[in-house]
Amino acid sequence: MQFQDGLGFDTRVAPPYTSTSFDSWRSRIENFLMMEIEQWFALMEGFKAPRNSKGKVLKRSKWSQEQIQRCEANDKVTKLLVNLLPSNILEKIGEVEDAKELWSKLEKAHEIPSTVPNQEESKEGDSLEQDQEEDSEVERCST
Repeated sequence: MQFQDGLGFDTRVAPPYTSTSFDSWRSRIENFLMMEIEQWFALMEGFKAPRNSKGKVLKRSKWSQEQIQRCEANDKVTKLLVNLLPSNILEKIGEVEDAKELWSKLEKAHEIPSTVPNQEESKEGDSLEQDQEEDSEVERCST
C-alpha cells in the first residue's frame, strides 16, 4: 500500500505548513482533509452549536449524534490547523469560532493585494480617458 503523494509526502500525516508556497500547501491540506469527509465538511461548512428557541446553546446531552460528530470533526480540524500554523500567523488570524472561520481568515492573511483595478474603477478610468481624448480632439479642431 502506497502512502506517498506525487511529491513524496506521507499522505497519512498532515502536510507541514509553508508560507513560501501557500497555494501548494493549501491544496495538499485540503486533499488531506478530504480523506475523512466529515473533516472536509467541517472546513467548508463550519459548525455552530445547536441552540434552543431562545437562542441559548443546548446542553451537549440534547445534541443529536450527527451534531456531536460534526462538532468533533470541527474540533479536530481546528486543532490540526492551529498546531500546523506558526504563532505569527495565528496572531494575524486572532480568535475564531470554527474551522471554516479559521480557514477563511488564513486565506485572507495570504491574499496578495490586487494591482488590477476593480470594474467600476476601470469604467471610471475609461470615461476619464475618453473625456481627455475628446478634449484633445476639440483642441486640435479649434486651432
